[in-house]
Amino acid sequence: MDPITMAVVTILGKYAIDKGVELAKEVGPKAVEAAGKLFQKVVERFNSSPADAENLKRFEKKPDGYQAPVADALEGHLKDPAFSAEIKQLLAQYQAAAPTGATGTTNIIQKAGDNAIQFGQVTGGMITVTPSKPDKSA
Repeated sequence: MDPITMAVVTILGKYAIDKGVELAKEVGPKAVEAAGKLFQKVVERFNSSPADAENLKRFEKKPDGYQAPVADALEGHLKDPAFSAEIKQLLAQYQAAAPTGATGTTNIIQKAGDNAIQFGQVTGGMITVTPSKPDKSA
């Protein structure tokens, strides 16, 4: 599963459970608003296929049990450049509003050469790495 699909399906799963009530506690209202728009865009797209629409309904009731079929369908729909661009834009809005380390974001912390520490975040399939000051205690 590619990083964009993984992030979107993770966010949708958290959002679908209770339309973002619990997710709001983790990421805040702006990120939940973006998650809602992302969810609605996927619903609109999946409604063009009866099988995808049915799997999405099942996913809303049991996200863990239907994650794979929804992810597979989403990957197929993401081959449409216009839809893919919309999803990436909505995902970026979500990730910009969500705190670091929240659902749908992946953080990377690694000890780098010369005892520097680098912090990174995966956003829309891109990894951003920001070096910090060297750790003299290491």
